[in-house]
Amino acid sequence: MNSFPFAVDKKTKLSLLKGLDKNEEHLEECVECIKSWVASQPHLPEVPSDKMIEFFIFTTKFDIEAAQKTIDNYYTLRSSLTRVFQYANPSSHAMKAAVDCAYIVPLPNLVNDRNGVVVIRELPNVPSGFDGHWWLGAVMNVYEVRMQEGAHTTGNILLYDHQHLSMKHVFHVTPAFVMNLVKLAEQIFDSNFIEWHFINSPPIVEVILKVLKAFMKPELYNRLRYHHTLDTLPDYIPLEVLPKDYGGNERSLEELRELYLKKLEEHQPYFDRLETLKVDEARRPRSENAPTGMQAMFNNINSLLFG
Repeated sequence: MNSFPFAVDKKTKLSLLKGLDKNEEHLEECVECIKSWVASQPHLPEVPSDKMIEFFIFTTKFDIEAAQKTIDNYYTLRSSLTRVFQYANPSSHAMKAAVDCAYIVPLPNLVNDRNGVVVIRELPNVPSGFDGHWWLGAVMNVYEVRMQEGAHTTGNILLYDHQHLSMKHVFHVTPAFVMNLVKLAEQIFDSNFIEWHFINSPPIVEVILKVLKAFMKPELYNRLRYHHTLDTLPDYIPLEVLPKDYGGNERSLEELRELYLKKLEEHQPYFDRLETLKVDEARRPRSENAPTGMQAMFNNINSLLFG
C-alpha cells in the first residue's frame, strides 16, 4: 500500500508521461510556458507553484490552452463561488461540519496507475444550519492537497456511497447546489472526471440524476454509473484500490479518513494563504468574447442566485 494520500512516485509520474506520449523535458517546457502566461495576466493573484501547474497540465492532458483556461477558471471560481469557497478553509466550522457528517476520502492508490478515486459517503448526522455547498468545499480541498503534493493523475473517479442517505441529506441538494456542482465539474475538471459511480442508492438518487441531466453536458452525464449491487464495482475500481468497506484490500474508510484529516492539518498554512488570493476582475484583459450589456447583467444575476 502507498503512503497517504497519493504518493505519486517517480515511476508513476514517468508512466503517466509515457501514456500521454510525453517526457519530463516536455513537462518542464509546458510549465515554463504557463508560468510566463500567468505572469502576463494582471487579474490573476499569483503565479502557481510548479506542482500546481503540473497538476493542471496532467488534468488537461498537455493541452496548454485548456490548462491556461482551467487555471483561470480555478482562481476565478474560488473568488466568485462564495457559497462553496467562503468557508472552505479546513479549520472553519463549516468544513468541520462537512467532514463530521460525511466521509470525503481520497484513496491512496490509483486505478491503472493513472486515475485517482475519491469516496463520498454521507453519515446519518446532519447538523442544523448545514449548507450542502460545504460538501463541495470539502471535496475541492482533496484536490488542493493533490496539487500541493504533486499527486498527479490523468483522470478522476468519484464514488458516491448513499448507504446512509436520508431526506435530511436530499434537502441540501438544491438547484443552486446542483448548478454550482456542475459549474465546478465542467469548468475546472471537465473531461478529467472520467467516471462518477453511485452505490447503495435509494430510488430518489435516480430521480436526482435525471434532474442533473438537464444541467450537464451530455458527455459528462454519460460518465455516471449507477450500481444496483457492489458486484459490478470492481469492474471499474480494482479490489487493490477499494477499501475494506467494499470488499477491497485497502484500509477502511475510517482509517483513511483519519490519515487524510492529518494531511489537511499539515497543509493548513497553505489553506490560510489561499483565502487571501482573489481575482481582480477590473484588471482582467478584455477579450472579444467578454460579456457586455444584457449578457453581463444576466451573469451578475446568475452569480447572485447561485454564487
